[in-house]
Amino acid sequence: MKRTDVQNKADYTAEKKKLQGLLEQESEIEKKLLSGNHNEDTWRELNQIRYKITVSQAKLDGSFYKGEPSPRGVRTTNVHQYNK
Repeated sequence: MKRTDVQNKADYTAEKKKLQGLLEQESEIEKKLLSGNHNEDTWRELNQIRYKITVSQAKLDGSFYKGEPSPRGVRTTNVHQYNK
């Protein structure tokens, strides 16, 4: 296992489970946005979950820059796909 912010295997496994749950939440919110069944808070929720995903990925990767998480992949939103 490479050097990460997560110290032992139990923490690593817990962080992976947390990340999986966050990815499922993100998927559900994206479905809401695509179906048109959403409100202003849905966007805020999506951004909060994506930030949590970013932090979780950074913990697993061990990739922080000046104390801020900077995972290898960046999560972005193509707003135009929801505005049809």
